[in-house]
Order: sequence, then structure tokens, then C-alpha cells
Amino acid sequence: MKAWFFIVFTGFMFGSLGLCTKYLTTRGVDPMICAAIPFGLSAVIALLLRPRKVSTPWREGLAIGAINAAIPALLFNIGFSQLPASLVTLTLALGPVFTAIAAHIAFRDDRFSAIKVIGLALSFGGVAVLAGLPAGSGTNSTLAFVATLIGAALSGASLVWVRSITTRRDPMTVLAPMQIGAAAVAVVAAAVAGHPPWNPGADPLELGVLGIMGVGTIVTYVTSLKASQLAPASRVGLMGYIVPVVGVAGGVLLFNEALTANLALGGLLILAGVTLVGRANRSVAMVGPG
Repeated sequence: MKAWFFIVFTGFMFGSLGLCTKYLTTRGVDPMICAAIPFGLSAVIALLLRPRKVSTPWREGLAIGAINAAIPALLFNIGFSQLPASLVTLTLALGPVFTAIAAHIAFRDDRFSAIKVIGLALSFGGVAVLAGLPAGSGTNSTLAFVATLIGAALSGASLVWVRSITTRRDPMTVLAPMQIGAAAVAVVAAAVAGHPPWNPGADPLELGVLGIMGVGTIVTYVTSLKASQLAPASRVGLMGYIVPVVGVAGGVLLFNEALTANLALGGLLILAGVTLVGRANRSVAMVGPG
């Protein structure tokens, strides 16, 4: 029961942070800034919370921060800057599908079954429907959709790696290096894009939202790591159910986004596929690749 609380809460927080990003990008804040400043604040808090009497897995934690947190967040933020929040968060719901694919490779007893194959087919059918939506204009919206899809794949697949380390370590020992790794990548990306975090070009309200996102980020990753410690990676990936609910509701209520028939169809196909994949998953033990 405790694991499900962390899974549901984490999904709600990820969806809410996505809506904050959408709000800021509609006001002209650069999407790279929307990752760099929150991750920077989160890294400072994580350092203060870091356990002092146990060893810290710096190398692995830094790498996980880059691959599971920073790069997906940067890709998602590109999506939020160009696409409706509902479309982005529905695409994020594919995370459990990519977790299942990675689990098939990493877990000896979590191979594909007929149900999983059907679930995968339904999910990617939903992606095909969403990809055909008139979400924006020009090449940018197409690239933004591709970026969001790559981010979902990377985030979902790397949950297997997160699960492997949190079963061997106290999640709080992973938190600081993970957030520092994420902050480093996000800050460099923002600086290269011409929007250094030390000169964000944001007004006081926008800076306040970025600060709230920083606190929300550390809370979200604490609960995410706890969920990964308590439940199999394939089950943790089911937090993807919650993200689109928050995103679609927020998109309609806060940003006046239209809930079209194609959006509903694509979302239903994805959620149906994720449901089948989730039902087919079982608790498994980590083994070597193959």
C-alpha cells in the first residue's frame, strides 16, 4: 500500500510540474531555464539532506541524474514549449511501455507475453494517432513531439537502472548525486542554448514559480526513489497513468486546450496499452542483461 501511495503521488507531482513548465513557457521563459533552475535548487536541498554516515554512490548517481532526470526533463520541456500540455502528458504515459521493454532485456522472468505485445501495439497505435494531430505549426512542433517521445523512452527505460540501485542502496544516498548530475546537465544545456540560469530573464512571479518547482522537484524525486525501492520497476512505471490525467485536465481548465476526438482516441489507446502491459507485469528479481 505504501508503494502505491508513492507511485500515485509521484505521478501527480510530475504532472503538476509539467503544467508549471507549460505556464512559464507560455510567458516566454526558455524551456531550458525551466529545468536548470529547479534542478539547481533541488541539488542544493539534496546536499543538505544527504546522509553523512553512509557511503554515497557518486558515479552511478550522477549518471542516473543525467539519463533518468535531466535529459528527459529537457526534452519534455521542449515539448511543453511547442505543444499542448494534454498532448505532451499523454505521450509521457508511454513510460511504462518503455519500462516493460527494458525489463524484458534486464529481467529473466519479465519477458514479453502475448498480452504485453498487444499492449505495446495499442500504445504505439495511440502514438500514431497523436502524431497526426494538428498540434502546432511548422517543423518545430514535429521536432517537439519527437523530443517528447524520446524523453518518454529514456525516462521509462532507465527506471530499470534506478530500481537496480535503490534495491542496493538507501534512496537518500542516491538523491544528492542524482540531483547534482541533473543540475549539471541542465545548466550546461541552458548556457549552450544562450539562456544561462544566472541570467534567466524572468520576472519575480516567474522566479517564484521556478522556486516552487525546485522544491517540488526534490519532493518528487524523493517519492520516486522510495517507490523504486518498494516496488518493481515495471510497477513504478505505472505512475504514467497519473501524469496524463493531471496534464489533460490542466490543459483544458488552465490553458483552454480543446479535448478533441483524436486526442481522446489516442489517449485511450495509450492508456489501454499501458493497462495491458501493467497487468502482465509481475514482481521480478534483477539479473544481468540478457
